[in-house]
Amino acid sequence: ALNGLNAVVEIAVSDVRLSSLDSIGAPIRLLQPVEGEASILNNSVSVGVGPDALRVSFKLFVAGEGDDVKISNELELGLSLKNLSVILELLAEIEEQAFFSFPIKDILDFNCWMATMPTPFIDK
Repeated sequence: ALNGLNAVVEIAVSDVRLSSLDSIGAPIRLLQPVEGEASILNNSVSVGVGPDALRVSFKLFVAGEGDDVKISNELELGLSLKNLSVILELLAEIEEQAFFSFPIKDILDFNCWMATMPTPFIDK
């Protein structure tokens, strides 16, 4: 119950489309180490640098049924990006032994990458 509302909610995303991928351009910097910071990597990319903007669109379905209400909505949403710079600073620590024994077949498996990170020390 959320503030007195008892409901079952369903949310789904479908028909994701990207267009004008060639509008992603320089400067592109991925996983660049930061001097003096062993666990920080800088990343940056420019989007919408060509003649066309990068476009993303998708359908969003939201349905809900509660005590006194029943809704069902399907929305088509889109985003157009022109002249956008994205900068991301990534904090990552990976155990050396886990990294060097990482199987190539699992390189796209997010859970396998998470398993290479050390367990944080929790002070009691």
